[in-house]
Amino acid sequence: LTMSKLWIIAKEVYRKNVKSWGFFFMVFAPFIVMGVSVLIGYFIANDESSHANETIAIVSQDQGLKDSLAQDNLTYKLAYYDDEASARQSLNQKGVNGYLMVKEDNGRVQATYYQKSTAHSLTLSDLAESLNRYQLSKIGQSLNLNVQQIATIRSSKVSIGKINLKESKDGTYSEEDARSLQVMARMGAAFVAIMLSYMLILAYSSIFAQEVALEKGNRVMEIILSSIPAKQHLLGKILGASLIMATQIGIYLILGIGFYFMTGVSSIFSYLEPFKPLLLGILPSFGLSLVFALMGMLAYMILSVLLGSIATRLEDVQKSIQPVIFTTIIGFYIAVYGLQQPNSPVVIIGSWVPFTSPFVMPVRLATETVSNLEIVLCLLGCFAFMVFSFWLALTFYQATVLSTSDKGVIHAFKRSYSLWKSEKDQKA
Repeated sequence: LTMSKLWIIAKEVYRKNVKSWGFFFMVFAPFIVMGVSVLIGYFIANDESSHANETIAIVSQDQGLKDSLAQDNLTYKLAYYDDEASARQSLNQKGVNGYLMVKEDNGRVQATYYQKSTAHSLTLSDLAESLNRYQLSKIGQSLNLNVQQIATIRSSKVSIGKINLKESKDGTYSEEDARSLQVMARMGAAFVAIMLSYMLILAYSSIFAQEVALEKGNRVMEIILSSIPAKQHLLGKILGASLIMATQIGIYLILGIGFYFMTGVSSIFSYLEPFKPLLLGILPSFGLSLVFALMGMLAYMILSVLLGSIATRLEDVQKSIQPVIFTTIIGFYIAVYGLQQPNSPVVIIGSWVPFTSPFVMPVRLATETVSNLEIVLCLLGCFAFMVFSFWLALTFYQATVLSTSDKGVIHAFKRSYSLWKSEKDQKA
């Protein structure tokens, strides 16, 4: 009979949330975020291209500079003026972005760009490179180099590649291009796992905490707990919440598997066929990242239910779950930092701390900067954190969910602790 009541609570939590518009929004929120990001990127690129043909006024009487810039095929249109006053006057003309004041001091070319504060900010790196090449040409002429030698100097450019060396157990090293598609795919998969954890924890922590606080605020909790033990009620809530998360993740898995097989069936996705080996290559690290993410989501979800039971009123829920929100944000930002600096002490320590490990560990997995032993130990740490959260909720839930206080969350927590302690003393 108790198990039957537990399932009734779980089904009620599941049914009420899955049929809500909020659930559909959470399912499609990652796709909306990605779509908005793509649109923003498109508009930024379109904005840059629309201003690429703007005119830059060059203030210089040096014919050699004019000839040098003409050879470089810059995207900007260039207009030349002999004095700064004329160039500044040209700013009132349509399409003129600003003017570049070019001077020569002791054989060194110096340039300063002037533009109105309301003008579009152009990327001047190509123009700076052109001026550097012109500077090299002048140095070559001063050294009496011939035209061919000067041309060789102008075209000289050093690029630095980056190779990651992975040390094996026998002391040998294998090489991997740091800018390869495989590395970028692993980093992208890690970012997906991090964003999924971040968004779901923030969304579900509020929903599940409000679920408990609403029943408590309406004084329905006393009636419910008169027919079912508090621990069974908590287990029903957790089971229902777990089923909701499993449904959302299951939808993503079905969409992902369907998309993968569509690449070999539909001509629309046929262009993705060559990337199948790449996708299969990132599955191990991505699968482990999801395991860390799932354990973190379950732990934070359980803590959110417990913290929601502390709140006496619905409007106090956001205050009561602040520990979950702050810890989630800290873990997320450490993970984002780790995408750039995976060997930073902050990232390494963050991957070992159970509160932040679900966010940070996917980064270290993607960058392959973690040993198998560390992975196992961190998995055990995350599992221990999840079990501890479960024990904490089972231990304090009956006291917190029945305590009422109008003096704020902190006072409610103190009162809950006093009730729990008195109950424990009575049993002893």
